[in-house]
Amino acid sequence: MTAQIDVSNLPDSLIQADSIPFEPTRKIVYIDGKEVPEYLFFKKIIRGELILVGGALGKDAIKRYGEKYRYDVLFCESVEKEDYFRINGVIDNQFDNKDIMLFSFREDTIFKVDTATVINGRFYFEGQEDLHDFAIISIGNYPEKVKAIDVILERGHTKVDMDNDSIEGGQFQNLYQNYQDSVANRLADMKFKVLTESSWTIETPEVAQQLDSFKLDFLRNNVSNLVGQKILRDEAFNGFYRTSCFDAFNIVYDAMDDSLKDASWVQALKTQMEEYERRFRVNLTGKPYQDFECWDLLGEKKKLSDYVGKSACLIVDFWASWCGPCIADIPSLKELYDKYHDKGVEVVSVSLDAQRPAWERALKKIDAPWTHLLILDANTEQAIKQYYSFQGIPFMIVLDKSGTIIGTPERASILLQNFDTYLDIK
Repeated sequence: MTAQIDVSNLPDSLIQADSIPFEPTRKIVYIDGKEVPEYLFFKKIIRGELILVGGALGKDAIKRYGEKYRYDVLFCESVEKEDYFRINGVIDNQFDNKDIMLFSFREDTIFKVDTATVINGRFYFEGQEDLHDFAIISIGNYPEKVKAIDVILERGHTKVDMDNDSIEGGQFQNLYQNYQDSVANRLADMKFKVLTESSWTIETPEVAQQLDSFKLDFLRNNVSNLVGQKILRDEAFNGFYRTSCFDAFNIVYDAMDDSLKDASWVQALKTQMEEYERRFRVNLTGKPYQDFECWDLLGEKKKLSDYVGKSACLIVDFWASWCGPCIADIPSLKELYDKYHDKGVEVVSVSLDAQRPAWERALKKIDAPWTHLLILDANTEQAIKQYYSFQGIPFMIVLDKSGTIIGTPERASILLQNFDTYLDIK
């Protein structure tokens, strides 16, 4: 038996009801094989979203299906709407008969609120697909227990487990979950290495580098969708382990189309980032370099001026063997060196190691075939930091042939990704 359901003779009290509680003495309804409260059945009837595929009434229901169905039973199937989301959720039974709410947003403003009732640890939402922003499913109010989870209102079926904070959904929901899993795995690997090795090693920072590279690649490829945009907003200021948040944001910003760049939330984030950068980074561009003395691997005294003007572009990299982020950045610096050395780019790495043996041991473990210098004088180191306005490392300055500073990227991994446009080297 398959038929469209006639709603013309339904009582007004049922048509208008939207929260009739489920009771075992009422008509039992199954939609797509799942028992649902009667009020949901009538809401769907009104919307023309159901097809009746079976059932029985009164005595016939008892004979065919058992005494549980003494007040009639209906079996229905949903009329699929291609652009609808359908959320089937589970939650602890302690929330039974309580309202659970679905909030959708436009940026930080609540756009729409839908309400359902938890019955036997289950709840259900459906509606028009909305890919403007993540939605929130929430239940409870302080000081009582509160549970909430982010969810994407994309077409198709989504399963939400509020107890285990897990979601199985469509393309975007799975994209977000895969991102979270990938980050968690990389962080676990990095923490494991730190705990087991008790210190930074050549291998451990590589995991950090891989994590930052993964995040940047993900954001550049996905900033046009709501997943990439949520991650950018959540992690713009503190999501990167060793990459400058200023440089990372600029890379992602350059990957946006013009309409996204003009979005109010992007402009607000850009303004915040520029202010943050203004407070923490002094603009050295256009200033002449300051010379200083140091030592090479042969134990001979050298000056930075010995290398300035000998190439079209000179990258001066301040680092130390004990600096994990510095070690992690070396593969990117090596890649940049290999790619641009023939075009007139030279690299000089200046170590701030306090002991020469530590510096020499580190150089034997890394692949860095360019000039290496060591500063052993504390006063010289302090003067360099004061002139070039930095405290932490790694830190880089880029000089043109005349010795003028043309850039101060904090990471080679960032410089590598926009070197052509940043330095106008062809």
